[in-house]
Amino acid sequence: MIDCKNDQQTGTVKQDPEFQTKYIVANVFLIDACTISCLIDASTNAFYSYPPKIIVNMTSNQ
Repeated sequence: MIDCKNDQQTGTVKQDPEFQTKYIVANVFLIDACTISCLIDASTNAFYSYPPKIIVNMTSNQ
């Protein structure tokens, strides 16, 4: 959930991450059969990504 606020406006948007299948495939088949890297990637949420820009529509507080 993204909450934006200033003195005159507020806005909220929910953006779910996208699961990056290519990373788990690379880990399982190409790197180390997912023994160590999957644990590290899972703990740092590296399997997920967000879009580079997220637009939050703002509305007036008045």
